[in-house]
Formats: sequence, C-alpha cells, structure tokens
Amino acid sequence: MEVALVNSFHDIEPEHLYDRGFKLLGVDIENVITDYRSSEVFPGVAEKFEELETSVKGLKTVLITNSTDIHIINEVLDQIGDHFIYSPIGGYNKKPSSDMFRAAICSEAVYPNQAALVDDQFKSYFGAKNAGYRSFFWTLPDGENSHPAVKAFRPVETSLIRPYYYLKNIANRRSDSILS
Repeated sequence: MEVALVNSFHDIEPEHLYDRGFKLLGVDIENVITDYRSSEVFPGVAEKFEELETSVKGLKTVLITNSTDIHIINEVLDQIGDHFIYSPIGGYNKKPSSDMFRAAICSEAVYPNQAALVDDQFKSYFGAKNAGYRSFFWTLPDGENSHPAVKAFRPVETSLIRPYYYLKNIANRRSDSILS
C-alpha cells in the first residue's frame, strides 16, 4: 500500500488520482476537513471536493469517520453536499477495523485497488490496507483543536513510519510512488 504524507486535504492533486486510475476517495472528517468535534468545515473544503469529483472522471468521494455525532455529520454534509457516509452509526465497527472501508468499496462498486483514504491517524492505514485499498494519504492534523491523542502521538508515528516507507520506496525503485 502506498503512503503519502500530505499537509492537508487541499494538497491532494487531482492529476495523481486520475493518472493512477482511482475511483474512490474516502475522507475522514475530524482533523481533516473540520476541527476535532466541530461541524464547521475548513475554508475551501467544499470546493476541493467539487474539484476532485469534476477533474477525475468517475471518482466518487465518501466520508469514512468514527464520529457518532449525527449533528456534526449532518452539518458537514450541508456544507459539502451529498456524499455517502460510513460511520459506526450505520452499524460498522470503528476504525481501524476494515468494516467501513469494505462497505465503501462494495456499495460504491469499485475494486479495492481503485480506492484511497485520506486520514490524520495512521491507525486507519491498517483498516484500509486490510480492505485492499491501494493508497493512504496521511495528513497532518489540521485546525486549532486537533484530537489530543493525535497531537501527542504524531511526532512518534512520523519518526517511526517515515523512514520505513522512504527506504521501502527506494528498495522497490517505484517511480510511480505517491511518496515522491
């Protein structure tokens, strides 16, 4: 599974998704498109969803979140438009379980290797990988009020994970890596 470290959701380029044949982009809510426990999306998020969906032919964007606050979810949907959402509210196990990831690829009728995930917590990588997703865009926690655990563990995760994927990429000599 490819991993790309990106500063924010806004840094994902439609050309990368198009060139690699992606058909599904799962996006987390908290710390990625909103502050932690907030329903107000960051500026430009709705436009970014629209840009991705219009620039990448056949791309479907969905929300994959552990949030169980229906008020937050509805407010986010009001701001970004109608998107399918996969959450424990729908009876799925919380991330990093692969339940939500598998449900998204099945109901959106795409192959697992056509799917990518955008999330701020590296633990979600394991659920997406177990569901067969091809790529993981690991974002920095965005906003003023990031989840305390994400703030605390991000330096440790980054120092352990970044060298592993850098060396793996060099060893495989993958010119198409989204890490480059």
